[in-house]
Amino acid sequence: MPKKYVFKVLVAGQGGVGKTTFLTRAVTGKFSQNTSMTIGVEFHLLNLTIDGTPIVLQVWDFGGQERFRFMLESYVAGAKGAMLLFDLTRMITLDNLGDWIKICRKNDPSLPILFIGTKQDR
Repeated sequence: MPKKYVFKVLVAGQGGVGKTTFLTRAVTGKFSQNTSMTIGVEFHLLNLTIDGTPIVLQVWDFGGQERFRFMLESYVAGAKGAMLLFDLTRMITLDNLGDWIKICRKNDPSLPILFIGTKQDR
């Protein structure tokens, strides 16, 4: 049996950009219009197989509201990458991405980050 790889991935961005909806779709394959605000951090597991190798992504969904940010820096240790989401229908959501980069790269200044625009369907 091939070795299983486990990677910690952070998902962050301003509140309301669709982080939880994006992750629900990725993990369950289903779209949910009725998601609630993430309080602090939520945790998801995404099981993948790439070229016959099992991979588990431990996905940490950071709440986007300012009042939760003080706690987030304690969750970034050990991350192998991050996805920063912004809302294509509210370009102001790009303004805070610099803050999110600082939070995600607190322990690793070269942490790979993927920027994802959401809500293209509107």
